[in-house]
Amino acid sequence: MMTITRYRTKPYMSKAETAEMMTLFAEIGEAAGTVAHYVDASGGGGWVVQEGQDPTVDYVNTLRYSPYLEFEVSIVMPVDQAVPDILAALA
Repeated sequence: MMTITRYRTKPYMSKAETAEMMTLFAEIGEAAGTVAHYVDASGGGGWVVQEGQDPTVDYVNTLRYSPYLEFEVSIVMPVDQAVPDILAALA
């Protein structure tokens, strides 16, 4: 299973809260199964692409960062895998 997580910093975070979040990230590092991690150039968040991760580990990670970030998680698949199912549904 592959997921893309969109995260956004909570509004009006102080510099101290941002520093706490970055210290936490330095301690934890990238989440298990991370394929790519992109930061939004606006400074308001980013995206993490993960593959084959354990949902329990992801949940714990989400709880750790929930004081600082809001999350939106999408389960995704490559287009070439999706097309046969799309065509079957249209038949």
